[in-house]
Amino acid sequence: MVELDRILHGCKYTTIFSNNGPAWSLQWEYIANILYALVIRRLSIVALGICVAIFAVMTIILCLNIDVTGFLEERSYASYTVVGGWSTTPDQLQVGLTRLLYPFFCGLLISRIGKLIKVRDGFWWCSLMIIVLFCMPWMGLGTEDEARWTNGLYEAVCIFIYIFVAVCIFVLAILVAYGAYKLYDLPVREWLKKKWFSLEK
Repeated sequence: MVELDRILHGCKYTTIFSNNGPAWSLQWEYIANILYALVIRRLSIVALGICVAIFAVMTIILCLNIDVTGFLEERSYASYTVVGGWSTTPDQLQVGLTRLLYPFFCGLLISRIGKLIKVRDGFWWCSLMIIVLFCMPWMGLGTEDEARWTNGLYEAVCIFIYIFVAVCIFVLAILVAYGAYKLYDLPVREWLKKKWFSLEK
């Protein structure tokens, strides 16, 4: 987990973890945990929702390679993807932050809203979804250069679909509970009330 700039370790790539390249993802997890301990855990559900909306826009900007900051030009090799985040260059910092913020905040928001909801065999359904995505890591039409924008759209859909499914599970559970309350619980209570009170009289 020792970070070294490329100038110091002489690596031709931009990674700052020359001894253990994949450690860059742990760096962002540490940052997320520190931010959660200091700030994020104090945010309300409304504030989390606003943050999720902002970070969703950031994700779309990255996936569709909309160069608002002027940093994405440096990563033309990975345009229309979410590949990156392992260096301290501006473009890699933008990618890393984008990859971190939306999933983290969205997961936190869903846990705040529906933390008691359980899905039967959820592990197997999630495993199946991951297997399907692993079988289709790139979704482009035509040649690679021409197809990059379609892959960016595909990656955005993949990122958002998991959150959408989770929200749908929550909303469905609420609707089922409300329906059971209105259609079963209240009528049964009224029926029992009338039956037992009439017997007492």
